Amino acid sequence: MEKAWKDAITAAQPFVVVNQFGEIIEQKGGQGLNALTSNEETGYHYSFPSNQVELWAYLESERFLHRVMREFYKEREVVHEERRLGESQPFGRLLEQFAATAYLAHPYGQPVVGWPSDLESFSATDAENFYRKYYVPANMILTLVGDVKPGEVLPITLCFYRAPNSHLYRVEVSRCGAICYGGAIMGSSAGGWPVSVRRKALAHD
Repeated sequence: MEKAWKDAITAAQPFVVVNQFGEIIEQKGGQGLNALTSNEETGYHYSFPSNQVELWAYLESERFLHRVMREFYKEREVVHEERRLGESQPFGRLLEQFAATAYLAHPYGQPVVGWPSDLESFSATDAENFYRKYYVPANMILTLVGDVKPGEVLPITLCFYRAPNSHLYRVEVSRCGAICYGGAIMGSSAGGWPVSVRRKALAHD
């Protein structure tokens, strides 16, 4: 079984364009591309020139609504290795065991990246089903901060992020010009970069 799994990873590799998303962001003047995961959120953020808002909306909606998990098992092993490194730190193990004991009947008792048994058994099909259930526009928050006009950005974003059987809601425009709507975070202005964007998927059990 392990050999078949490794053979499948090798067979899929020719179809993978490594770091293509990040390269497009950098080529178009973006910087600070990064992501984070916690008990409360999964967030994606970077700064992007304001004249590339339509490209941003297209790229983000495509990787969100039409993702392809070709490197799922390879990335799962990366997470597994990160977990093993964390287990080598006594304080990290203490915090994990403390949370597991304190939150017996609550999601906070589970490690953010899962237990070793989760990582060993969680399949691409499991990930796809989880994604389809929770990673929808209604579970997201988008925030754009910088040199953008709500009247121009909202129609673009609504166009690209409107998925079948889903909807965006709670459209708000703050006094500082940030655009926030439920429905990933896109936010914080940085120096001379006109737009900083962040996308956040809300936490769930």
